[in-house]
Amino acid sequence: MRPTPALALFTLAATSGTHSYEVPFVYGDKSTQACSGMWAGRKTFINVTLDERHSTGQLEMLIFEATDAQYIGRPHLSTVSSRTYFCNPWDIKGGVCTEQERGHFLFDLPSDLSLANTSIRTSRLKFSSAKYHFSGSPDPVFDELDQTMYDQPGQSPLLEPLVSQEIPSPPLPIPEIEYSYPVQYPVLETGYYCVAYRPVLPAPPYEHPIMHSYYKGKVLFHNDFAGRLPAAEYAKLVFYAATFSLYSLAALVWGSIYWRNRKNMLPIHVSITTILGLANLYTLLMLAHFVAMNSHKRSHPSSILHLVAHVVRAAYYTLTLAVLLSISHGLKSVGGDGNFNLFAKICISCLSVLHLVFGTLYAYGMILVLEYYVNGLILKKFKDFLVPLEVATAVFVIWFIYSWTVTLKRMTSRTQRAVRQKITLTGCTFILALVLYLALHVYFFYRSNRGMAHQHTEADEWQRVWLVDGPAAGWRELVYMPALLITLYIWRPSEAKYMYKEVPQTEDAVAAEDEAHPDGVLVGGEDSGV
Repeated sequence: MRPTPALALFTLAATSGTHSYEVPFVYGDKSTQACSGMWAGRKTFINVTLDERHSTGQLEMLIFEATDAQYIGRPHLSTVSSRTYFCNPWDIKGGVCTEQERGHFLFDLPSDLSLANTSIRTSRLKFSSAKYHFSGSPDPVFDELDQTMYDQPGQSPLLEPLVSQEIPSPPLPIPEIEYSYPVQYPVLETGYYCVAYRPVLPAPPYEHPIMHSYYKGKVLFHNDFAGRLPAAEYAKLVFYAATFSLYSLAALVWGSIYWRNRKNMLPIHVSITTILGLANLYTLLMLAHFVAMNSHKRSHPSSILHLVAHVVRAAYYTLTLAVLLSISHGLKSVGGDGNFNLFAKICISCLSVLHLVFGTLYAYGMILVLEYYVNGLILKKFKDFLVPLEVATAVFVIWFIYSWTVTLKRMTSRTQRAVRQKITLTGCTFILALVLYLALHVYFFYRSNRGMAHQHTEADEWQRVWLVDGPAAGWRELVYMPALLITLYIWRPSEAKYMYKEVPQTEDAVAAEDEAHPDGVLVGGEDSGV
């Protein structure tokens, strides 16, 4: 049996070798720690590999799971809200730590807990003189064997500092380890793990010029899956593989029904088929984007896939709104003033073009932010496109609700039961999806704002990033997909065709038509259904 594109892409992602998510670091980086979620398994671990050619002096390293972060750091004597995490010379002068604790991470443990009973592990690494001067040295070349523990001839041990009951910090000095092999930390439980690293300043008396420690290396987070994506991003790959499979199944069912009734197709069926095709294309492109990043890191091809995917999404969102607005007007299904129908079509087309243009520009701006980290000025310019996009969307929604209620009244007066039922169900589905969308949008916006002040928001949310993160958050697709599938069912093709030569005006005429055509189909005439 020939494999489906989703299965082929997912297989490629699952067999992308032994590569792991890696975070490079170097002396002078703004951030002095690397973090990632970890799905625990039999062979999950964290490796810290340093390039000995570009490292000199001493490096203090700390690895921990986020739930134990509360024990790291010591409150300042002057204020409890501020904490000191590493003992520097100026902290000794301020009385935060002692000379014995110089160059070590500080801990604040309750009296009945020791570090051995937590996930916290430390290590002091010592390097010989670097073979290259760091100011002009080339990028380090890492051996691919460093990525897995199975290929390592050895490893540098992690120390478990013993905590005295009298003081909340480990007794020092901790023995120095001559770095020769990557430091390995086995991950036994699922969680959010961080690796912190700080250079150790030389102890007094100082000799001038003072030689600072320097380091260059990378942290490897080897998860329970194969690939270069972090655990939070890998969940998006699984999500889009699942959504593409569901859309593909819906397309197969819809296509078979469409083919059997191809002689009785209406414009509404063509439009819905196009929307379903664009939804399939969008999820396929997003899946290909994440598979590419999982196999080859972030690159221009994956960024292009990301951009095209969001442009396609903007297109099918616009087409969805346009089709819904056409249905709400009852164009070519209710009859009425032909001039008004033509005017409505022109207005819908113009509004759709504006919505698509601004949606595409906004998608392009979001990709620049997500993929290329553009500066704030460019981002502000692209955010300006969000306002007209929201205005166009609001016009679509208000216009839909108004025309939907008016059309239903007209159809009630003409006693068109079958078509009225379809339009009623379509409108109710859209309004329910809209209410759910707005409620979830407000909820996630509130959660994100409330969590901004929380120190470990990312640690708490990493398993749900696929659902709430970014413009492609999964919750949007979880709202849109059921609404689209319900609409497909409502307007599924049948052997008969909605074509109106004359709209029945009496109850007897309507009853006769309903008995002859249970699906509410009136055959004949020049005017076809929506």
